[in-house]
Amino acid sequence: GHVLGPLIIWQLKKDEIKAVEENGRAALNFQLFVTALAFGIMALSMILMIVFIGPIIGMLGYLGLIVFTVYYT
Repeated sequence: GHVLGPLIIWQLKKDEIKAVEENGRAALNFQLFVTALAFGIMALSMILMIVFIGPIIGMLGYLGLIVFTVYYT
């Protein structure tokens, strides 16, 4: 939902409102970046489960994603 919302609004309103064109593209790029980063953190924490620090890395990574999202929105 966090990627589909900006995508749908951007596609429906980009021709009507110039600000939606610019901000919609930025919002979609940000959400795609956060999604890719979340998958990377998940993969890294799964690999590090072998040495028992994966859950810690996963929790810190997702906490960082939340802070990053709040800071940039």
